[in-house]
Amino acid sequence: MSLRGIRAAVGVFALAAAGISAYLVTVHYSGGPIACFAGGGCETVQNSEYAQLGSMPLSVLGLAAYLALAATAAFRGELAALAGFALGLSVGIVAVYLIVVQAAVLDAICVWCLASDVIALVLVVLGVLRLRAEPAAPDPL
Repeated sequence: MSLRGIRAAVGVFALAAAGISAYLVTVHYSGGPIACFAGGGCETVQNSEYAQLGSMPLSVLGLAAYLALAATAAFRGELAALAGFALGLSVGIVAVYLIVVQAAVLDAICVWCLASDVIALVLVVLGVLRLRAEPAAPDPL
């Protein structure tokens, strides 16, 4: 995959995850029901103590992180690739934690959350590929 293709994929996946996060933010603040498929664990997960950091829903943080990741895809260069990788790795680590919480602690799966978590893991892989493909900045000396 070309560097341009990797950057495009990062942008597309990050915006898809941002869309999921935006939906979850909207549902949280509107107080409306969440559309849930495959087992109905969405309400359980979204109403759990693990869905918030203090009083802020994790989906708000996810939305900000995914939009920032999408922004890194708009820029070329080693610094943008490194920022995208660091942010993607952070989101990926949180995603693994949240998958474990859903499966092992809550015994409920939110398909929206799981989709976001899977995209986060894809973004980690894309971040590694981008770091490898991005040309290094010339040595200033």
